[in-house]
Amino acid sequence: MIITQAVGEDIRSEQMFLIPDSKFQCVNTTCLPFISVITTDIRNCQFACLGESQCIAATFHQSTSNCELFDNMLNQNGNILADVDATSINVISGTRFPSEPTTTTSTTSTTTTAIPHWTMTGNMSVARYEHTASTLTNGLVLVAGGSSSGVSALNSAELYNLSTGTWATTGSLNVARYAHTASTLTNGSVLVSGGENSGSIVNSVELYNPSTGSWTATGSLNVARYAHTVSTLTNGSVLVSGGYGNSAYLNSAELYNPSTDTWTTTGNMSTTRAYHTTSVLANGLVLVAGGNNGGCLNSTELYNPSTGTWTITGSMSAGREHHTASTLSNGSVLVTGGLGSSGFLNSAELYNPSTGTWTTTGSMSIARYYHTASTLADGSVLIAGGYGSTGYLNSAELYNPTTGTWATTRSMSAGREHHTASTLSNGSVLVAGGYNGGYLNSAELYDPTTGTWTTTANMSITRFAQFFISPLFSASSTDRELEAVNSEYEGYLSKDVWRISQLEKSTSDLQHPYSRFDVGNTETLRTTPKQRGIDIRQVLLNFHKTEYSSNRMSLAVLGNQSLDELQSLVMKSFNDVPNKKLEQVKYPADPYGESQRKTICYVVPVKEYRYLTINWVIPDHKDLYYCNPESYLSHLIGHEGDGSLLSYLKKLGLATELVSGEKPTAPGFNFFYVYLELTIEGLSRWEEIIYIVYQYIAMLRKEGPKEWIFDECKNINAVHFQFREKERPDRFVSKLAGRMRDYPLTECLSGDYELREFRPDLIVEELNEYLIPSKMRVFLASKEFTSIATETEKWFGTQYKQEYLPEELIKKCETCELIPELHLPTPNEFIPTDFQLFSKEKQSTRPQLPIKIKENEFCRLFYGEDTFYGLPKAYLYFELRNPLGSADPLHSNMNALYVELVEDSLTEIVYPVQLGGLQYKLYALDYGIQLTVYGFNHKIKQLLETIIDRMVNIKVNPQRFEIMKEKIKRALQSFRRDDPDEMADYGVTYLTAQHQWNIDELLSCIDGITAHDLDSFITRMLTRFFTDSLMYGNLTKDHALEYMSLIEQKFQEKRFYQPLFPSMWFNQRELTLPEGCNYAYTMFNDAQKLHAIEIYLQCFQQTLENNALLELFCHFVQEPCFDQLRTKEQLGYVNINAVHFQFREKERPDRFVSKLAGRMRDYPLTECLSGDYELREFRPDLIVEELNDYLIPSKMRIFLASKEFASIATETEKWFGTQYKQEYLPEELIKRCETCELIPELHLPTPNEFIPTDFQLFSKEKQSTRPQLPIKIKENEFCRLFYGEDTFYGLPKAYLYFELRK
Repeated sequence: MIITQAVGEDIRSEQMFLIPDSKFQCVNTTCLPFISVITTDIRNCQFACLGESQCIAATFHQSTSNCELFDNMLNQNGNILADVDATSINVISGTRFPSEPTTTTSTTSTTTTAIPHWTMTGNMSVARYEHTASTLTNGLVLVAGGSSSGVSALNSAELYNLSTGTWATTGSLNVARYAHTASTLTNGSVLVSGGENSGSIVNSVELYNPSTGSWTATGSLNVARYAHTVSTLTNGSVLVSGGYGNSAYLNSAELYNPSTDTWTTTGNMSTTRAYHTTSVLANGLVLVAGGNNGGCLNSTELYNPSTGTWTITGSMSAGREHHTASTLSNGSVLVTGGLGSSGFLNSAELYNPSTGTWTTTGSMSIARYYHTASTLADGSVLIAGGYGSTGYLNSAELYNPTTGTWATTRSMSAGREHHTASTLSNGSVLVAGGYNGGYLNSAELYDPTTGTWTTTANMSITRFAQFFISPLFSASSTDRELEAVNSEYEGYLSKDVWRISQLEKSTSDLQHPYSRFDVGNTETLRTTPKQRGIDIRQVLLNFHKTEYSSNRMSLAVLGNQSLDELQSLVMKSFNDVPNKKLEQVKYPADPYGESQRKTICYVVPVKEYRYLTINWVIPDHKDLYYCNPESYLSHLIGHEGDGSLLSYLKKLGLATELVSGEKPTAPGFNFFYVYLELTIEGLSRWEEIIYIVYQYIAMLRKEGPKEWIFDECKNINAVHFQFREKERPDRFVSKLAGRMRDYPLTECLSGDYELREFRPDLIVEELNEYLIPSKMRVFLASKEFTSIATETEKWFGTQYKQEYLPEELIKKCETCELIPELHLPTPNEFIPTDFQLFSKEKQSTRPQLPIKIKENEFCRLFYGEDTFYGLPKAYLYFELRNPLGSADPLHSNMNALYVELVEDSLTEIVYPVQLGGLQYKLYALDYGIQLTVYGFNHKIKQLLETIIDRMVNIKVNPQRFEIMKEKIKRALQSFRRDDPDEMADYGVTYLTAQHQWNIDELLSCIDGITAHDLDSFITRMLTRFFTDSLMYGNLTKDHALEYMSLIEQKFQEKRFYQPLFPSMWFNQRELTLPEGCNYAYTMFNDAQKLHAIEIYLQCFQQTLENNALLELFCHFVQEPCFDQLRTKEQLGYVNINAVHFQFREKERPDRFVSKLAGRMRDYPLTECLSGDYELREFRPDLIVEELNDYLIPSKMRIFLASKEFASIATETEKWFGTQYKQEYLPEELIKRCETCELIPELHLPTPNEFIPTDFQLFSKEKQSTRPQLPIKIKENEFCRLFYGEDTFYGLPKAYLYFELRK
């Protein structure tokens, strides 16, 4: 009996009931339930978990007796931090109740029954699936070929050694292949045949020699094929049958003669088939079963080696493909699972060779295909893995031939399909490779005597550990990495954040390590060391030898193995990392020094920035993370609500944004900073801004630390930690390894969120001793300082001027007066407290697709209920579609201005909501405006209502209007100083877009916009639009409809929101490039030394399947491209994205033929082309006849259509359901029409003077085989003219097209 508690001091961890031989652990975590049951007490909750095969953890709620069972500890939902009646239980090492082994003692004997389970063995060096595995006569297992990430076909091969549990590479195949076959011959060699290679089906065959570890090509198959089967016959020959080749399913068969290395054709099967099975029977015949040839087959056939012929035998009860077939000890054949016409199969059938018939036997508990089957020494059959209705399977089952029944055995640690299973000499089964959403290199051993699966060293972790045990630091790798460092340095040269950071270091105390250059470049890592006779590789080795020690390191490993297995793996791999017992590094506490305080640096940025930063050095409080006085101060100084520093500066028109907080740098010291983006007015009044900052700090001193504010921060952190979203595994372990250095191990997950001890003395100390005028440094950046910046920073070339701050300013800030405009925030009412989950559905294995729940002329709404993430959060997405927002560059700028002003005006109101975990974002788009609202759903309606109300009722403040307009203008002006890759991406988007304004066009229109113009634009923009919406998460269908109705109501209250005209629908589309075209476009960057190239390839028509294929292609080529271009050739970074475009189809000739066939019935054959146009004989008698005898009132019928008739249309047409009402016309109308009088307004037309008579062709060129492309013959600021001469159609016709664009 083992009971442990992860948080020993937690009084809410209830006392555990004792269950003999069971192991539990109280855990302090959160999760999502996969099942919920009602039990009478905690003991029964434990039993419920232990009796559930997938249960890893459980949470028992005393108040409700609710027991929640979970299949993943990380997903557990009973948070005992916040839920005082919850007890959390965790099962250690997969132990179940009853325990393992179960021992029964009597006076005569003791019986031990093992419960089967799997453990891992050594990993292959290459992940692969659709490979082959062959057990050699020496006991090794040969794995060959297959497919893997980034490689369509593999030629590598590996050998598994059971005695060591490791893999070793052996000779490679001559031809890479997958979906091939492998046969162990009587002489011990392995024959590999057929398969597929990069879309080509191969007929080549190779032999593997175990004694030399090499492959030799042998006679080729007569027919190239894959998805075939292979059987070694009793005479030593090898039979290959069926498969797919020559663009068709095959029924052919071939025989390989090992003594002559030749293939000969033998009799054909009666049915073509692939993905079937073959089994050699005790009588020497070969049974072929099932497969696919366009549909799933249930037919079976027998091959007779002595006659070379096939005969049909009894059919299976179900057609199936991708199934398994196993020859049992009694001579019958067991077929299991597979894919049938109705989906995955769990059925099994037995073939009796003596009667040639099939009978059904017990069904597997889980339907599956792509699985493996292995006949064990005791005669039972082990089924493992595959793919089923729940996805990739790790489950395994045992078939008992005696009883015809199945029993579940322990599951593998990893779900997998397309893997291999090999029975080893000791009777165990080796499962290797496969696929489960990613290619697998893992392998597992199943021991039938204990029912366990085993694992040993993970090769990737072992290799990773060697970087810290015995790094090579080879000369070539060192030189490549030096180039990489210099490349990164050159990429940073034009980034203002790096330039200012290094300027701050370079102007610090030169005796402090903080002042050094911390990036590195060719000068510091190659040129200077070479001049001084220093070997940089030896410096690296010495640094590793003196500074790398295990007591300074931390390691985080995330895996799907048990904790015991992971611990064993890590201990084995990293045990040799030396512990030199080095002291932790701690740096001097003051990096600035007395001489650098009270200074200001006037900085010239690369981009059109204006900002002011105030820095103070503060103590390193990392050991007091649970108090975190810096968090308290940054919460207040960086607040954006009423009474805040930013709110006051915005009202004065001095600043647009503010950020403040701690800047952790190195052990021994930290920084606190206030960063402000300034307006033009703010730049000229920077001293006043610094004074106002100190006025706010003075207010904080006077008010003193408030525990309610600390508690509010604590509650916000607790909520964010409790419901944090899952991270990518690589990022999670990377951050976790860092936190393990900063926090106690028991709090390395929660350390960033911990706030539990209120220490007002630390807050007062920072306010009184550190955030004071005499200890500040100021950095003021603007292009305005170009004329006075006479100094240049060494490493980044930043122009600056440094001088001491005026003493009058220092003294004024030390004695500043308080003002009522600056005060503490009020308690935050938007911290969520209701975390109820609305979904009553069982947790799903993947997110559900949204469904459309509303559509009309005003809006369309898609809704998706969260049954996957299980978080009290929602995501609302709206597109307010109106193309007026990008009708021309002027409107595009006004759309951006409107969005900026709405966001700016909401800052003070919405900031408390954002602190509580709700966010929103407005975007100006080509087709309108996009709004997203996301976060905790408790208060999401209030936030949505606030945003829409402001969008509808915004008043354009002239001061804020000018500030926002200038902000947008600066952003446009900075475009040509952006990163080259961002510019290249924009360039491709602009060139291929059907509709987009370029930066120069937008800049040319920005200055002339007035506040009145914007007011008028807002009214027109919001008067007519269509709302497209998606709502997903923890909300009901009624919630979604309510939120959409709220938007409609808010806009309609202002008489906005009329339906969008159909012609106003606009989707951003890309231009189709001509086939075979090759264009180059150059853009100029004013600031960067680096260059960027974007290669843009238009692909096939866009569909879900094509998009997925393109994404998969990009995933495959990303790594090899990066390795070649970045690592090996040092050309730069590589980023590959999937881009989808749709191609137009040509006009089909069948339409012409269809029309012609109709005309051939209507006209004489000689006039079937011209019949529609023929007029050659004037017959006035026929015209008079039609006028007098047919077009008369008594023979007419009238159809009058209008929505106005809905109330009187009482009849319904049978076939189309058209509502109508039929009645006779008034007799008075008939008589009146028969005797109508003539009026002069109605008369015959005059002769047509516009019938053409001149059909001269102007082109003197010979008729071309295709139309010529137009050429541009005129362009100026008023117009652009393209002209194309017709040399193809040869018709006296012309086409003039004009667009008067506004």
